[in-house]
Amino acid sequence: MQNANELNIKGISLTEADKPRDAVPLFEEALGMEPENPFIYFNLGIAQQKIGDYDDALSSFQRALWFSEDFS
Repeated sequence: MQNANELNIKGISLTEADKPRDAVPLFEEALGMEPENPFIYFNLGIAQQKIGDYDDALSSFQRALWFSEDFS
């Protein structure tokens, strides 16, 4: 079983390889393990933005900000 960090890294790799649709489920699984991790929300938002899911991307970015001021 992979941990949240491993899933996040795989999701980032998929997003960078222009496979954001494959990355979204990995980020969502990682958030199931670490629901307050702002970095995973941020990466999920990037993947959602790349597939044109702008409402969900905005929500993910807002959650990243909610859980961490590092992004402000």
